[in-house]
This record gives sequence, structure tokens and C-alpha cells, in this order.
Amino acid sequence: WRNGREAEAHRWHARMVERRTLLAAAEAERDGLRISDKLEKHGLPPEVVADLRLQLKKISGLKKAYLVRKRVKHFPERPLYVLGHRVTRWWWIHSRRRADEVQQRILDSVNFPGQALILNVEGDNWRFGRRLRFMRGSRIL
Repeated sequence: WRNGREAEAHRWHARMVERRTLLAAAEAERDGLRISDKLEKHGLPPEVVADLRLQLKKISGLKKAYLVRKRVKHFPERPLYVLGHRVTRWWWIHSRRRADEVQQRILDSVNFPGQALILNVEGDNWRFGRRLRFMRGSRIL
């Protein structure tokens, strides 16, 4: 603009605004999970799943784990994985404190092959647990 190329400056500014809007939409899409979101098989090679399984087995208190991939519109080439986990056996009473502790251990010690959302699928999130449990091939632990 200062060099007298106003039209070019406007084009670059419009391009920057468009890109920031796209990035904000992608971030919002990847920021959470709704029960209406489309989920699909994780699509990871068996050796990567085996490595994840080994990492998850080291976490005390973790009973079951399910891995899927959320279908995203923005940047679908960058997968967003969803790891659902259970910490309570079916005859125990659900404890949010226990679930939060296990989730923090997962966050601290597990290396995922891409961006991942991690959620406990018990208590208020039981609907996610049902969806993940009935997806063929989703249970990895």
C-alpha cells in the first residue's frame, strides 16, 4: 500500500482474511465432538494401532479404549482421531475423579499419530460410548 500498489495490497488482505476464516472454521470443527458428528474407522496401519495399544496398557485404571476418526470438512487430509475410554467396570459406580485422573495420564503419556480428542464415555457421555462400542474395529483395548 505504501509503495503505491493498492490493488495488490487489497488482494493480499482479502486472501489473508479468507485464510484466517478457514483456519478459524477448522479449529472450531476440531474443538469438540457432538453426538451428531460423523465418525468412521480410524484407518491406521496395524503396527501403529499395536503401538498405541502398548502405550494404553501401561496406564493404570484404564479398562477399555475405542479409537475412531471424526469426519471433518476442513483439511480432511489431517485426521482428527477420537479416543473414547472407560475406567469403570460395569458393576462399579462411575467416578468422575477417577475418569479425570486416567484421562490426564493418557494426555501425559500417549503419543498419537495426529490430532486427537480424548473423552471418557461413561456418565454423561454414555451416548458416545454406545456409538463407539458398536463401531466395528473401534475397540483397541
